[in-house]
Amino acid sequence: NEFLTLHIPFPTTLQKTEVEFYRRARRIYYTHIDAYGTFQMEMIECSFYQDPDKGVQLDRVFFNYIKDITETTRSPGKGRLYEVKKEFIDLFNRSRSPAAIVNSDPDLIIPDRLDQGEKIPPYPDFK
Repeated sequence: NEFLTLHIPFPTTLQKTEVEFYRRARRIYYTHIDAYGTFQMEMIECSFYQDPDKGVQLDRVFFNYIKDITETTRSPGKGRLYEVKKEFIDLFNRSRSPAAIVNSDPDLIIPDRLDQGEKIPPYPDFK
């Protein structure tokens, strides 16, 4: 979620709708309003690994095409998703963000589905 927030235009419009947990990966379905004011439904998939010295590290990320951070061709077997360039994943890991997120005891409560009529509250403003 933090990686996505860093790279999506207008992150204040980001709303998680569903999260799928896998052994070494997470898939987040989300909505947001793009730069043209259009409501978008998207997905991001992140995989992780355990480094003996650094702890949890981001391994690979797949999501929709974003000019500067994703590869220019779609990833085989991932539908319409593109893989994020390794340099951006390395930068995220060097920032110690994965370790800080895990150590800060993040809120892991998955919001109710939007189709059940409940509106997801906005993320708090951390000023």
